[in-house]
Order: sequence, then structure tokens, then C-alpha cells
Amino acid sequence: MSESQLHAALEKHILSWKDWVTNYFPQQQPKMRQKQAHPLTCYRCGKIKSDINPCTYHEDMYILSVPTKHVGLVMGKGKTKLLQILSSSGLSRLTVPNTAAEQADLELKGVPAAVVAAEEMIGRAVQRQVRLAPGMWRCCQRGVWVGGCKTCLVHVMDTVFMDKELLMETKECASDSETTKVFALDCEWVYTSRGGELARVTVLDCAGAVCYDRLVLPPRAVRDYNTRFSGITHQSMDGVITSLREVQLDLIKIISSKDIIVGHSLQHDLQALHLVHRKVVDTSLVFPHKDGLPKRNSLRFLAKHFLNRSIQEEPKGHDSIEDALACLDLMKLKI
Repeated sequence: MSESQLHAALEKHILSWKDWVTNYFPQQQPKMRQKQAHPLTCYRCGKIKSDINPCTYHEDMYILSVPTKHVGLVMGKGKTKLLQILSSSGLSRLTVPNTAAEQADLELKGVPAAVVAAEEMIGRAVQRQVRLAPGMWRCCQRGVWVGGCKTCLVHVMDTVFMDKELLMETKECASDSETTKVFALDCEWVYTSRGGELARVTVLDCAGAVCYDRLVLPPRAVRDYNTRFSGITHQSMDGVITSLREVQLDLIKIISSKDIIVGHSLQHDLQALHLVHRKVVDTSLVFPHKDGLPKRNSLRFLAKHFLNRSIQEEPKGHDSIEDALACLDLMKLKI
């Protein structure tokens, strides 16, 4: 399939104006206000942003061992119990491994109060079969009630920082007025005192080849590299001097307003890029969750289910090239 044919086939999957607006894609003149939790709280310790005390937190997951034969009681039919625990406790993540071992190590991610609530709910779910041993934080091997083993002077908000004054918009290239292209995009961000800020951007062409891949230096000091998910470390940022503005100027030379960008939950990537682009195809919406919005399938699930491909399993973090390619291949499969 040629690029023009791929572009034409993807046209019907471009987000409608309503979906583009309601999913808070960057706009020069927003039609809806961005939703925000009030007050904003630190995703590591749960304290409000204005708290003057240092952020004390655990840098890794909380591990709770459950006999594998009783894991089904934690999952529930169709994962209903698992989803209930997630929503009621306030955890940001609850991972149940697929293992043949006698014990399954559940991974709980969230502020201490959320972990405590989730551990109690999991204990009640299996209490008729077994009494669970207390879990522990993987980072310090201590119990749930022990204070954080790491300290930072500032609190970190789990929101992507976006400043309207920094927005740039893609434009139609006069030299390519008859040419339409397809790109796949994925970004990674780290956390500063303002929230998530761009640290890497990857763009693939329609064939899946890398046409742009840059590490980006945030203007403020990095407080959390979020390595488990971003793949970015302090060492990988050594010597990086590329700014957000430089990346924006590069991208508007590559991507025309007539081109299609494919990605997963693309609003977050474009928010981090401070880039306005109308023609987007979002795999989180093209492949909807069986329970409907606001639930969304993860890219990892979609890649495994539809492409029989395992992604995001590298212990050093996500790979933006791998993620962008998965989005592109999912859409090629769809059409």
C-alpha cells in the first residue's frame, strides 16, 4: 500500500472535532477548559502541591504476595474485582503477573494511603481461603506503614505541563501541496516542579522507519526521571541541549497540517510537545475498551491482543520507537 493510499484509508479514523476537543488536544483557542484536580496533589506522596514540607516517598512498587490459586478472587469475573479495587483504593496501577509459581507477586503503585486501602481490599477478597502475609515496598523491603525511603525538596504533579504561550501549529507546506503523508508519533516525559515535561520525541514514517528521534532538555530541573515508564535516566540526559522550541521548529518542517499523525492517547504527546495538529488518529479510541469510556485499552494490551507482539517489557522503561511502531502497525491492521 502506498503512502497516499494509507493516508486515504486512515481519513475515516481521524478524530472528529468533538472528540478532538473533548479529549483536550492542544488548541490555540480552547473550546473547553482543561479538567484539573483541585487542589493538585503530588503523585508520589499524596500531599498538596503547596505543602511546604519535603516530599517523602517510595520510589518503587509495593509487593503483595498472593497464592496463585487464589488470584482469581482478586481478579473477579471479567476483572470486575480488580477494577473495583483500583477505582476504590486510588491506586494508579495494580499489576497481576501471569505466573506458574505458587505465589504471585502483585505490584501496587500509588501513594501510601491508596496502597493501604488496596491491601485491605485484597485481604478481604481472599480471607476465606488464606490469610496474606504483609507486603513490602520493593525499594526498601519495609512494610506499608513505614515512611518513604526517598526525599525530594519539591512535590511532583502527575500532569503534563502545558503553557498556551508555547504552542505552535503545523502548517500546510506550499512545496508539498499535493502530497499527503502519514507519521507515527510517541513522546516520553520526565517530571519537573511544573509537572511532566518533554524529554524525548520520536517520529516514524509510514514504513516504520525513524525520521526524527531527539532527547530534549526541560527548562527546569528534573525532579523525577520516571525511568520505569519513560526509559529516561540522568545518564541519558548528559550532554543534551536540544530545547522544546528547537524540536517544534524541526517538526513543523517535517509534518504538514495535511498529514496524519498516528499514536496512542496522542493528546498527552501533543500537550508535551505544545503542538497543535488537527489530523490525528488515536489507537486508544479506534480500539475502544469493551466497557466504553472513560476506560481505555493500554497500548501494551492492544499490541499483544492484535499483533501478538510484546512491548513495554524492557525493565529500563518504555521505548518510544517500539510504541510508535505498534500504533502504526495496529492501524495498518485495522484498515
